[in-house]
Amino acid sequence: TNPTNDNGTNANNNNSTYGEVKTVGKSSNIAWHEKSITKKDYHTKNNHKSTILWFTGLSGSGKSTLANAVHATLFESPRHVQSY
Repeated sequence: TNPTNDNGTNANNNNSTYGEVKTVGKSSNIAWHEKSITKKDYHTKNNHKSTILWFTGLSGSGKSTLANAVHATLFESPRHVQSY
């Protein structure tokens, strides 16, 4: 780990592969890492943009049932769609 100054910056002042170390909320030593694969790279490779679905609701309202049905539909899709 890199030691930090009182203001949360990298005390070593070296050329690290990540950005400034900060404290965010109750979490300390938070640093942004630059990605080697961009969102545009994924869009180009997969020939579509990414989307996220959040299923929210009360316990027992069918979130998992619906999520499993959507997952099965995406899996059977003729398009190359990855779901997790």
